[in-house]
Formats: sequence, structure tokens, C-alpha cells
Amino acid sequence: MKEGLLLKKVGIIGGMGPESTLEYYKSIVYQYQKLNKKGDFPNVVIDSLNIYEMLELCNRKDYSALTKFILRAIENVAKAGADFAVIAANTPHVIFEEAEKLSPIPLISIVDATFERVKELKLDKVGLIGTKFTMREDFFKKKFRLNNIMVSLPLEDEQDYIDDKILKELEYGIVQAETKKNFLNILYDLRKRYDIQGVILGCTELPMLIKDEDIDIKLFNTTNIHIDNVVEYMQ
Repeated sequence: MKEGLLLKKVGIIGGMGPESTLEYYKSIVYQYQKLNKKGDFPNVVIDSLNIYEMLELCNRKDYSALTKFILRAIENVAKAGADFAVIAANTPHVIFEEAEKLSPIPLISIVDATFERVKELKLDKVGLIGTKFTMREDFFKKKFRLNNIMVSLPLEDEQDYIDDKILKELEYGIVQAETKKNFLNILYDLRKRYDIQGVILGCTELPMLIKDEDIDIKLFNTTNIHIDNVVEYMQ
């Protein structure tokens, strides 16, 4: 913490879903408090959106409406005094570049933050799991591909299963042992099939289900990576 400087206020565009929004809030607050010599807590404002409205716009590929949907929330947190903002979900990052151009305040990308973490470790083959939209669209994979990092996906039926469990269980804070077992099997099969060196947990709810100690594959927790960047930016 630089002495004598006013703390940057972060705006969280949340609700997509609520469980990960809570994790963003708690982790940002306590990570910052731990780093701050005075023990102060950070300034945070949240605009919580309807995940299913967001997903409907994604499924229709109505990216103009999705940009406006996200931008309204960004403008709301900016009016509430936020100096910068984060979209606390992977899927709506499909319109991140356009939102960034139109945003009245700086935005921190979960995709860019994750890419930099993978790049630091000099990996060239990783897997990606998340919502079906995140896995099948190009917005998350593009930067990796352009930098010669191969991103591999589960089989199509496995993608359907992952998407279903995210939307029907994890978004409601439900963690089932059977679901966990099946997800871990998918990750092991992904490694066997493509010889990947790590897996990107490309949904901010996935860390509720899969943790580092569960599997001997390097996991890239996009939630924690994004939060780390937020706390660093606030210093």
C-alpha cells in the first residue's frame, strides 16, 4: 500500500452467479485487509445482475443487447464512485472488448489475467471447462491461440453435462459428490486425450466443486486469478 494515496474503489458487476459474487466480495475485502498495514477494508460497490437474462442474450448471440446490459451496470458502479470495475463471470466477457471501449472507467479482464498466469508458467497446452457458451465460443480461446497456446475442450456430450451441472447445481450453491467425481473424470480424460499441462476453470463457480487438492493437474482458478489482479490494482 502506497502511503498517502486514496484507495481505489472497485465496482463488481455480479450476480452471474450470486455464489461467485460473494466470493469476489469476501476475497477482495480480506485479501486487501491482510495486505494493508493499517488494517483498513477496501471500498467496494456491487451491481448484481440476473444471470439467466445474461445467458439468454448470449444464447441468442445478441451481443449488442448484452453489451448494453453489462454497460448499464458498469455505469451504475461508476456513478456510485467506482474507479474501475470487474465483470465477475467468464461468459459475459464475450463482449469485454466492446464494453471496455465504451466504459467510463477502466475494466480488468478475467481472460487477460488468466492468459498472463498461463504464460508465466510457459505452458503450451491447456484444457478449458466452463459453461457451454464459454467452451464453444472463441472469446476465451482466441488470445491463447494467437500466442501459440493450444486450448483443448471436453467432448461435446461432456460439455453438455458440465453446462447442465453449472446451471442447475453450482449456480445455486449446490455441490454434489457424484458431480465432483464425474467432473474429475472428465479432467483426467482431457489430459489423457490431449496431453494438457493444466486446466482453466473457466466458470467462476467451478472452484466450489474442484480444488487443487482434488487432482494432480495444474488448475487455473479464474476467480482467484481475477481477484488477485483486482487487489493489485487497488494498491
